[in-house]
Amino acid sequence: MHLLGEDLRNVLSALKKEKFDLVVDLHNNVRTRRVKMALGATSKSFPKLNREKWLLVNFKKDKLPPVHIVDRYLSTVEHLGVKNDGQGLDLFIPKEKEVDLASLPATHRNGYIALCIGAGHFT
Repeated sequence: MHLLGEDLRNVLSALKKEKFDLVVDLHNNVRTRRVKMALGATSKSFPKLNREKWLLVNFKKDKLPPVHIVDRYLSTVEHLGVKNDGQGLDLFIPKEKEVDLASLPATHRNGYIALCIGAGHFT
């Protein structure tokens, strides 16, 4: 795994050694554009629709296509034959992270599962 830290030089050196033939860029920002240029590999980027998102947030003008974000992400790799199977995401919890349901208060044992997935930004 490679992480884009503050200094791109180190990760670019490691990535170049991998000799990737395709870069799938779901961020499509200045930093990932630098990575793609440095690697010189074929790339496919996520259509972020920044203008449309800006109009929605600032003027409540919804110009976004009626396509779920998951399908927009998947459009980036559709040329590889990747399709949304409509089955949702698979989540595998390591055995050591499982919680014994008996240890939960009775009010929390109603058969529902909730996931709170965090993000890097409040919005």
